[in-house]
Amino acid sequence: MALIIVLITFIASVAIISVSRRSSVINMAMSAFCFIQLLSVVLLFTNRESGSTSLFFNIDNIGLLFHSIMVVVSTLAIYQGRLYLTGIPVRELKIYDISILCLCISLMGVYYSDNIVITWVFLEATTLASAGLVYHHRNIKNLEATWKYIFVSSVGLTVAYLGILLLSTTVGNDGSLTYSDIKNVFVDADPLYMKLAFLFTLIGYSTKMEIFPFFAIGVDANYSAPSPASSLISSGLVNGGFVAFYRIYALTVDSEIYVWVKNVLLITGLASIVVGALYLRHTNNIKRFLSYSTVENVGIVILGLGLGGMAVFGALLHIAVHSIIKSSMFLQISKVGKLFNTYRINRIGDYLRVDQTGGLLLVIGMISLTALPPSALFVSELIIIKEMISGGHWLVLFVFIVCSCYVIYSIVRRILYIQYKKDRKISDSSVIADPKWKVSTWVALVIVLLTMLLGVSMPAVVINFIKGMMY
Repeated sequence: MALIIVLITFIASVAIISVSRRSSVINMAMSAFCFIQLLSVVLLFTNRESGSTSLFFNIDNIGLLFHSIMVVVSTLAIYQGRLYLTGIPVRELKIYDISILCLCISLMGVYYSDNIVITWVFLEATTLASAGLVYHHRNIKNLEATWKYIFVSSVGLTVAYLGILLLSTTVGNDGSLTYSDIKNVFVDADPLYMKLAFLFTLIGYSTKMEIFPFFAIGVDANYSAPSPASSLISSGLVNGGFVAFYRIYALTVDSEIYVWVKNVLLITGLASIVVGALYLRHTNNIKRFLSYSTVENVGIVILGLGLGGMAVFGALLHIAVHSIIKSSMFLQISKVGKLFNTYRINRIGDYLRVDQTGGLLLVIGMISLTALPPSALFVSELIIIKEMISGGHWLVLFVFIVCSCYVIYSIVRRILYIQYKKDRKISDSSVIADPKWKVSTWVALVIVLLTMLLGVSMPAVVINFIKGMMY
């Protein structure tokens, strides 16, 4: 029922925004959608029953967790979008808002879908919704980035669909394509077909998860879209790709190809970590910098799935906490970009003096992203490292530690440069005094601090909830 209410609100909001010529009416429609989204999450948590299903959808722990994160991030992105996009024509604001709404509703479908084809359809819908955000600035570079994003994402998802077709052969003509039905017959399926199906879906969904091999397309999307929208793309959309892939991964756990699957994921995870670490050091754009950090962190998540055991718990904790931290960082970086009128790191500096609260957020975010204590990412990575040691994956551990040290150096060096480099020209000082921007900064700061509390003491309810996501 809660999902239906959100869908009705979405349709009504899009209709109102489409015909309205006043920004005040558009803001009211967006506010109503945000409120209904938040209300739906509360209703789903309080009224759900274990394993409750409705047609093609299933309300489970993993869907609830990432839907909740998406709702919070999208609400903040919509709020800050009003500040970031001040003065733009109403027509451009309408396109931006409708794209955000379409992305939110598509991601909600991905999170809760219990049918492998429906999941794919909603993921393809996120491509079109994200394209409206990537092309927001409407210049030649954005046009090129938009077409590239649509083309590469569509090609990737086409490859994933080939994997889905192979998986559908396991259920025959009389079976449904729900994940539970496929899992029931997966054990007896042809191993060669299942290996190809898994490989195709991994390659295809990498366009959304921002991992090797199609990581670059997500980085370009974050770079081209307005920063508030980048916070949603780098968290909600990445999580959507992960949920779609994780449900495929779960099918293999009890099958004879599981050992092969783990080896493939170890290679993919390590490749993503290495690529992300290398690009972190050699980019001068703060938005690309944060995007390559996503590549590295999701690589850690995939590595955790490849190790299996309790590392899967670590992987689930890692991607949830990372998406919260990364979205908060993108929201703050939008303020930095507005203040200095650039995202080039070598043209930004002395930020801690100019904006103490914002500078504090960047420092705490830096500690969290680098997985230093008391970051919750430290806990998740420690769990994954323990699984490496217990499994005797010494080469994997060596590469992981080397890359982690390199990542820590790169992130600390860049963030401290932004904080303390002198003689940088401020473009719009009104951003610092604006109380609306201060609210945005404080909310993001509180959210990041809450993730740190998980690193200090993780409640049993959180541990049991995440364990309920494991297969």
